[in-house]
Amino acid sequence: MTLKEYLSNHGLTQQGFASKLDVSQPTVARWCNAVQFPDITYLMRIQAATDNSVTANDMVENWSKVHG
Repeated sequence: MTLKEYLSNHGLTQQGFASKLDVSQPTVARWCNAVQFPDITYLMRIQAATDNSVTANDMVENWSKVHG
């Protein structure tokens, strides 16, 4: 599952999720749209914050789809 799908499926905003991770909303937007890839620390925090619904592998897979 992508981060964008997770937020949508759970009725969460990028701002709300950003607050959970102590990052800015634009940072979450860049992650959702595969404009920027989170560093390993944030990959682990994303995975934990989504109860393993969005894994590091999911983030890599989404990045690969967008950037070939």
